[in-house]
Amino acid sequence: MSICHIFSKNDKNHALVIIGNSCEDAAHAQSGWCDVALLQLSGQNWVLTDFWLKAGGGSSFGEKGIIGNAFQIGRDDIGIEVAGSFTGQGATFETTSIIGYLDDEVKEIARIQTYFDNFGAALKDEDRQCFCQSYAFRPTGDADIFTLLLVKKDCTNSDDEMGCSGEAVSEASANYNGTTYSIPANQELF
Repeated sequence: MSICHIFSKNDKNHALVIIGNSCEDAAHAQSGWCDVALLQLSGQNWVLTDFWLKAGGGSSFGEKGIIGNAFQIGRDDIGIEVAGSFTGQGATFETTSIIGYLDDEVKEIARIQTYFDNFGAALKDEDRQCFCQSYAFRPTGDADIFTLLLVKKDCTNSDDEMGCSGEAVSEASANYNGTTYSIPANQELF
């Protein structure tokens, strides 16, 4: 599976393509991955201008992970979510990479811990833990690159297995520093 997002920047048409790669009949510890390609329209043809092998994603049993939506991360900049997860030793971990096209370069601009639970390892209900994190990019003042907003939630007693619900534990924001978004330590899940 792949996703392609066509956009225009600096009067040039581009296509940002995320390509999911799975490993057939893979073992539990083997993960798949996602590659990223950047194409530019030159006349009638698309030309490859950048390629990033194993950019992110990957899940247990050789799965590629989740290729998410394209969305604005800046006034003229886009990002695409690529999530990967792993379940082992009774715990589940999920991380989402935000792959962006900034400064004429395709790169990971944020790595957000989005889910953790220890439900398979907890022997008693009171030892169960679950945390999830929702996020959004929002314009702030005159900045060209948006601010990353994070909300960490305790989902231990939530019945919402597919979403991120529960009581908010902490909130934070992070600004792009020219290379990445530095996620505050209080927003770490694992």
